[in-house]
Amino acid sequence: MNESDSSESSQWGWWVAVVFGVQAVLLWWVSSGKPDQGNRDEASLVQVDPALVEALALEEPMSLGQPRTNGFSAIWLKPKPLQHQFARWTPPDIPLPPETNVVETIIQEALEKNPVPEFRSFEKPAPKLTRISVPPLRREGESRLVLRGGLAERTLVGVVALKAAWEHDTFLRPTRVHVLVDSMGRVMNGVLLAESGHAPADTAAMELALKEIRFNAITNSTAYASGELVFQWHTDPASVTNVKERFPR
Repeated sequence: MNESDSSESSQWGWWVAVVFGVQAVLLWWVSSGKPDQGNRDEASLVQVDPALVEALALEEPMSLGQPRTNGFSAIWLKPKPLQHQFARWTPPDIPLPPETNVVETIIQEALEKNPVPEFRSFEKPAPKLTRISVPPLRREGESRLVLRGGLAERTLVGVVALKAAWEHDTFLRPTRVHVLVDSMGRVMNGVLLAESGHAPADTAAMELALKEIRFNAITNSTAYASGELVFQWHTDPASVTNVKERFPR
């Protein structure tokens, strides 16, 4: 280490000592000053009412955290009814498209080039009258049997013996019996659908349907057929006592 370096370090040390001494003098001067007692006001004691202190004191520290009507929860514990306000919708201002007659112009040009040909409306000719000879109505002289429904195409075995005429005070209505026939032509069962108004005639119809009537057998089918047996009874006009029925208007 040479002399120049030792002289510079000694100078830096003196400067540090001088700065430290100046700071010490400033701190002593600041701390040795007397406090200003003239500008300081004396504190006065104010007596507080103990009842007010007790009223401000909380009975329970957790009361603010619990839902109460007198606390912060009163807003949602006592909700106020909300009045709905209807909002009136107004459509947006949309400008209307300008009027155009493009389609009408095209149709008019097409009609001018190809005019519609003249046509005549259909004229319906007058009907031609023809004479039809209708045979006179005749009264049935005896009772007869009519087959209806699925039995209309079936044929009976032999002739069914019906009573020619019944004696009754009024004309008899047809007796309708619904029957079920197997492929062999046998009547399996029967149900009385409509009465004639005379019990002996209805009883005779049921006995004929279940015991005496038989149809021809069908060889190409095993299915059952159902239909109606309509007994159209003939009534002796001499036994009818109702004048209106004997001489209809």
